[in-house]
Amino acid sequence: MRKAFSEQGRLDCQGVAGVRLNLNCRDEIIPVLRGLQHVYSQPQLRDQILELVRADVNRSAREDVGREGMDYWQIVVLAAVRLGCNLDYDKLQNLAEEHRSLRQMMNIGDGDERCDFSWRRIRDNVC
Repeated sequence: MRKAFSEQGRLDCQGVAGVRLNLNCRDEIIPVLRGLQHVYSQPQLRDQILELVRADVNRSAREDVGREGMDYWQIVVLAAVRLGCNLDYDKLQNLAEEHRSLRQMMNIGDGDERCDFSWRRIRDNVC
């Protein structure tokens, strides 16, 4: 059973709009994350994108049963970073597990060790 994104705030994560990015950094991930912040701050645009992802991900599955999967917002973030930075799934897995700003952009705090981002799980959800 998936959801668009978690509206419940976390103590160890200030939310997508509050993620502080180093705009002086020349790394390729910064503009991608800034673009995602902009999309997230536009509720109508964000909801349209998440609805398209929902329709694609749940194309052949029932929405009312099953185990909890990645949020649609997490799928959007990982897909955008993968395409925007031209990453393979192994590098994306490492970033999803280790990159603080990316984890906060996905509404995952530093202390949440329960999040399993194996390359197969990422590939299965992002593809």
